[in-house]
Amino acid sequence: MSDPAKPGHRPRQILIVDDEQTVASAYREAVESHFPYDRVETAANGFDAVEAFRLRRHDLLIMDINMPLMDGRRAEYEIRMYCEEQAIPEPDIVFFTGYLPPEDMEELIQNNPACSLLLKPVAIQTLVNEIEKRFAAAAS
Repeated sequence: MSDPAKPGHRPRQILIVDDEQTVASAYREAVESHFPYDRVETAANGFDAVEAFRLRRHDLLIMDINMPLMDGRRAEYEIRMYCEEQAIPEPDIVFFTGYLPPEDMEELIQNNPACSLLLKPVAIQTLVNEIEKRFAAAAS
């Protein structure tokens, strides 16, 4: 991917998904300040995340696992199926949770290098480091 500071750079699309508005807002503010050339938006649950992804095809999702309406695991599955149907690349997904992750989530993380898991509370610098790692991998 091109250098975000150079003219002509396509802003990377980042979607933060969490049902706790204060968490989503804090992460959004931090991500926007560290990645000012990229576009950041939020969604309140997995259902909204899937709909947003279908509209904008985000490069990176930062998504809580436990949410109402549709949890992060189901949203990841729906997005993966959509990507297969449309023959488009799947986005990287950084999951986070304040609970012990389910076994199927650990399996997903181990088998899919585009996914990672952070445990809440997630320090802002930890989140920024994970995003930088994802963007560096995508650029290579």
